[in-house]
Amino acid sequence: MNTTGYQQRKCKSKNENEKLRIFKQQQQYSISQLSICLYMDQCSTLLSSLCSNFEKNVWAKYFFSN
Repeated sequence: MNTTGYQQRKCKSKNENEKLRIFKQQQQYSISQLSICLYMDQCSTLLSSLCSNFEKNVWAKYFFSN
């Protein structure tokens, strides 16, 4: 894992964290599912392999709609 890249991403996404907190509450996702997606840069690849089609579609729309 690229630690520098992660730190930049972490700093850049403070507002994203708040959105994710609200999103997590609304969708009732577990912390582990959120963590898997948050800690990986290749989120779409990870989602394809670990998440169900429904979850993949929700996360893909959330992360890549902007």
